[in-house]
Amino acid sequence: MKWIGCACLLALLVLVPAPDVYAQLNVDASTSNYSYGRMRMLVQRSSRQYTMYQYGVGELSNTRAPLIDTIEEFNRSLVRVRQSGPAQGLPPVSDEVVLQQLDIIGKKWERLQEIYTFQPYKLALHNELLPTGERKDDPVLVRYIDRLTKDLLGEFETLTQAFVAYCDRTGSQACNTLLLETGGLMQLSEAIATDILFAKLKIDAKSRRADLRKKSGEFASKLASMREPDYFADNQPALVKPILATIDAYWQQLKVFADMTIGRDEKQIDIDLMLRAERRLLDEITNLVDVLSH
Repeated sequence: MKWIGCACLLALLVLVPAPDVYAQLNVDASTSNYSYGRMRMLVQRSSRQYTMYQYGVGELSNTRAPLIDTIEEFNRSLVRVRQSGPAQGLPPVSDEVVLQQLDIIGKKWERLQEIYTFQPYKLALHNELLPTGERKDDPVLVRYIDRLTKDLLGEFETLTQAFVAYCDRTGSQACNTLLLETGGLMQLSEAIATDILFAKLKIDAKSRRADLRKKSGEFASKLASMREPDYFADNQPALVKPILATIDAYWQQLKVFADMTIGRDEKQIDIDLMLRAERRLLDEITNLVDVLSH
């Protein structure tokens, strides 16, 4: 019966069409807003992709190419937010607090990028970074990477607070805090996929299930708030409503895998199928970001 459930989900992933409203939006993914939320998602994604590569899982079993693509997109995004201003709906680069926080993020990202881009993998680096007692339990630095990732995501929380403070202080109409909220959904989606992967690989599975339960509830709560009638009252509600409905449909598909993991049934999960659901969810969230950016 468990495999039948997965087969039915695969059918949904293939058959659920995108609504006709997308043709009206003229969405170009290459011009989507590079919000802080999306950058947080890229940080989370790089950790998940590194883990898949080291463990030989799914689409990264024999190649680091998707991981390198993520690294390059993050680097472009970091340059872009440094050069941004009111026209991009982000704090101008003259904002000292934001600049300082971006410097901190850039330096911490460099450590992650250094590990990600070593080829071939160097044991010397492993021995340098980890105390002797931890090396046996973390042979390819997955737990170490996870700690660095969580630390970097914490710096993004500080950056977001600085952005909100800037908006409150200046009253700038260019500050689109809805983009931060929507971008936050991106990072949550990727974090949920990462927790599912770690649990399936038996990496701190118990704590991952607890985190997954919390993040799933947070995602559902945020999405429910966004679907309230007045949430996007001044932001093209006629276009936003059907996109939110599609986001919810794809969230329900990813939630099947989250619920399986929470219920200790992750052995039955096909990681590539799970990630296909997550990518479609991210695509719809990106469509929402594009609408809010125009």
